[in-house]
Amino acid sequence: RDAEQARDEPKSQHTGARFVPQCRLFSSLLVVDDDPDQVGLLTAMLRGLGAEIETAGSGAEALDLVADHEPALVLLDVRMPGMGGLETARRLRHIPGRDNLPVLFVTAQGDDLPQLLEGYESGAVDYLVKPIEPLVIRAKVRIFLALYTQRRALEERTLALTQASAYKSQFLANMSHELRTPLNAIIGFAQLMHQAKVGPVSADQ
Repeated sequence: RDAEQARDEPKSQHTGARFVPQCRLFSSLLVVDDDPDQVGLLTAMLRGLGAEIETAGSGAEALDLVADHEPALVLLDVRMPGMGGLETARRLRHIPGRDNLPVLFVTAQGDDLPQLLEGYESGAVDYLVKPIEPLVIRAKVRIFLALYTQRRALEERTLALTQASAYKSQFLANMSHELRTPLNAIIGFAQLMHQAKVGPVSADQ
């Protein structure tokens, strides 16, 4: 794995109510290719974008990594021995919680229309055609990283609001109970007086 982390871009953080743990909006990219040279090339192009870069040499390895944690984007080679890119993409979408995982296919056959259509049907959001232009791949990946960060921030904000609402409801329920306790005693005593079940009230009382 390549754990290169850009130092020149600030990490996004979520600051919510004090009872909500601070969230690290951590982004990672997963590069999947059986060719080590191609993995090294893509990794070099993706450095400095503010995301950790992970690599997998097969579709099976990619499935294990994605099941463990969700990357912001998977860059997946179409043609790999064994489990190819198209089958890997289909299986990625069946991992619980990963049905919306964006997959960017890498292919040397950009003019193969049937393959392109099959790729989109299997879950691809876009294609990169070899030889890859560094400026193009970086521009596309930046967009997916931004979308991932925005989605995670929205999810964390929604969680914070849900927790705040739950705390508020609990607080109001407790306050209502505390207020009802003395009132119940007063109401009960008043009913006893009304029913003449208690004697007259003295000046001291």
